[in-house]
Amino acid sequence: MPSERQGQFEKQLKGKININESKKVSDRIKALRNALAKEQVVKLDPFDIQADENIRRKIDKESMEFQQLVQSIKDLGVLQSIVVEYKEVDGQNCILKCIAGHRRLEALKESGLRSKIPARLCSGDKGEALRVALTENVIRKNLHYIEVADTYKAIRDVEELTSEEISKKFDKSEKTVDRYLKVADWDAEIKNLIFDNKDLFPFRFINAQYLEKSKKPGEVLNSIKKKIEAHRKGKSTSTNIRKNAKEVRNQKVKDFFEKNNTPKDHMETVQQVLKHLALI
Repeated sequence: MPSERQGQFEKQLKGKININESKKVSDRIKALRNALAKEQVVKLDPFDIQADENIRRKIDKESMEFQQLVQSIKDLGVLQSIVVEYKEVDGQNCILKCIAGHRRLEALKESGLRSKIPARLCSGDKGEALRVALTENVIRKNLHYIEVADTYKAIRDVEELTSEEISKKFDKSEKTVDRYLKVADWDAEIKNLIFDNKDLFPFRFINAQYLEKSKKPGEVLNSIKKKIEAHRKGKSTSTNIRKNAKEVRNQKVKDFFEKNNTPKDHMETVQQVLKHLALI
């Protein structure tokens, strides 16, 4: 018969996860159950952890920021724990899913090291997982408002919370949360266009042009497409103007050389200087 202490431990675990009642339980599952119950940090193989949909839509592995993180991990290891959702399949197997710390997880994999990563386990409460992920990401200056909006929406839908309740959880004004949720409710096409053209659509523009004017999603989509198209045309026109101006300058330089019988070596030197200055 199980001891009283073991019974208390199992009761504590049942409050966190649906533990498997299998008679045969591996040492690994026992260790993970124990870490979850006691809220301890464990060391996990990064390749055993599934990468859940990241709040950040894209991890730019070519960026200097990411490469610096990779180098830091090579030099110092992973200094901050990630958060991993633990879901038990049976007494021998489980599913581990990253819900916060995707960049550290990917950077460790990218580093080529075979080190284990420190992780804090959670029971799979989706609302809690989303809050943990958002809390980790909001400290980053470059978190996009679309990402925050989608997270607020997910929390609202999963936990059935009001704007007021979300505002209290994240210490934001209810008005701000409402604005984010309006954006989050737009179609994916609208949000992807905004996200892929960040410089054209800062939040102050979105708020002034669409939210405060209570524009319908169809109107928003058409307006965004027109703005992107106008920007592309303007950029193309500007490029052609610069190209034509260079061609004119280049021809004037050649005419000058011919008129003054400029020696070939002098011509090449001058042309190199003008090309370096992007004048021809």
